[in-house]
Amino acid sequence: IFANGGIPLQVEQVHRLHHVHSALHHLVERITVPGERGGSVEEGFVLATNVYVKTALGWRMAAHHAPVLLIGESGQLQFAVGLNDAKFGTYNYNSTISYTGQRMDRAPETVVMLGYSHSFSLEGGSELVASLSTRYNSGYLLSNFAENIRYEQPSFHKSDASLSWTNASGKVNVQVFVKNIEDKITIETPTPSQFYTSDPRTFGLRTSFKF
Repeated sequence: IFANGGIPLQVEQVHRLHHVHSALHHLVERITVPGERGGSVEEGFVLATNVYVKTALGWRMAAHHAPVLLIGESGQLQFAVGLNDAKFGTYNYNSTISYTGQRMDRAPETVVMLGYSHSFSLEGGSELVASLSTRYNSGYLLSNFAENIRYEQPSFHKSDASLSWTNASGKVNVQVFVKNIEDKITIETPTPSQFYTSDPRTFGLRTSFKF
């Protein structure tokens, strides 16, 4: 990719939302990958979201999310990294319980996602698409504010896979899939007497018809 020097990058469609102590920027990055003789082989787009907070030392980035999609003739590679440093500002649940300065609920510091899908053209014009994705979560906190209890979900990763067939007319689609291949159970919502958890490993068959 870098054999012919740097990669041209153009920022487009910049949307800004500013507050006194925070700012949100959402933009599109147009990336052109040059060919061996200087020609453009392909062009990709990155949807980037940046969150900034104002501190005593000035503005700093608190979170960045930018899924990268590389598209070839028959394959798609998607990669995304999310960094988060979300903490309560001033939050006093009551006169004796304070969460000021502590990490917010459901706010993992790091989330990484990697996925790849490949399409195969079959005889007769039908298409077969195989997809595999995995995501890493550094873990998060869940709180029972009334009891002043904070539960911690440790770091985990989960993966999904699917195989989809579409006929030549595009009107019939059949897909087999499996979610949460690792069969990892994570806590989602705590209540005073129980936990709601994520789905275990699931698999199935989907079909769709267009008329």
